[in-house]
Amino acid sequence: MNNAMSTRFSIQKILNTANLAVLATEHAGQPHTSLIAITPFNAWQRLIFATYRDTRKYTNLLQNSRVSILIDGRSPTGADAQEGFILTAVGRVREIGDHARADLLATHLERHPELSSFTQSPDCVLLEVVVEAYQIVRGIDDVSWWSMDDLNEEAAPVRLSSQALTDLTQRTLAHYNQNAEDFFSGTRDHDVRQNMEALLQHIAALAPFTILDFGCGPGRDLKAFSALGHKAVGLEGAARFADMARAYSGCEVWHQDFLALDLPADHFDGVFANASLFHVPGQALPQVLAQLHATLKPQGVLFSSNPRGLNDEGFNGERYGAYHDLAHWRRYMTAAGFTELMHYYRPPGLPIAQQPWLASVWRKT
Repeated sequence: MNNAMSTRFSIQKILNTANLAVLATEHAGQPHTSLIAITPFNAWQRLIFATYRDTRKYTNLLQNSRVSILIDGRSPTGADAQEGFILTAVGRVREIGDHARADLLATHLERHPELSSFTQSPDCVLLEVVVEAYQIVRGIDDVSWWSMDDLNEEAAPVRLSSQALTDLTQRTLAHYNQNAEDFFSGTRDHDVRQNMEALLQHIAALAPFTILDFGCGPGRDLKAFSALGHKAVGLEGAARFADMARAYSGCEVWHQDFLALDLPADHFDGVFANASLFHVPGQALPQVLAQLHATLKPQGVLFSSNPRGLNDEGFNGERYGAYHDLAHWRRYMTAAGFTELMHYYRPPGLPIAQQPWLASVWRKT
């Protein structure tokens, strides 16, 4: 493991366990510090917190969005205190828009359920820090700075054992099984017609189409495809979601682990992988894509939408995710035998900095 990768893992480990941090803001030369509850998102690249608008820190942020956040990663007592470090994130704060607020607030409240009533206040605003650099202090004479470019240095990926892959998959599925109803209530009304149309418009076969909804969740999109007259089949790793999808959509749903797929060959006109493939570790992604390629009919079409990132992967709370940029995702897809038809960022109509989702459409060749 190279130094950048080792540092990324250390930072992510602290962020995954730290609940509180000290936020430093400034305006007109006057510094101000606040204790905040944080939630990391996109691994270590973004930090979420909430505050009231009628606070000094929020007033400061309106005038100067640059901040630092200090996190104590040391154990309070014992030998472990020597193994941790003080972590400071430096970056800019921006308000999370309505398009993403529901999902990110749900993520924040999973980690901080005690903030539920606080965040329901109309005066409460959800913010994110886009981290530009980290400072790590391990001792008086052991201080280092890591920019995002430093931390994103390419390195040979860590090879996970079969048991490690199984464990991370089961941990992610357990989270979804335990939170299935809340997840459905929070995503039932999401508008993904843009994504569905991107898939359907590129299928060359005669309608109705046979479509695999890969990672169908509770069945929202299965039901929508079926309502359009297509034969939609769901595939879902979380048992609770699979049951909900059958009941909600009336469609056939296969309960299969993404890392242990059993798919018919040359069967589907299209595969709809909306917010699902990012849960596949990079190590296992070539195999999964090869299986999806094989289950498509000749000239079949695959749609994918994933939260984009800087080609890092790891746990975000209890869910494992891999966050690819476009170039990285293209390498995986073309190596699996797909040709790109189009790509775009979501939600539509926003600056790219406010579009965290990368959607792309691919033809089997």
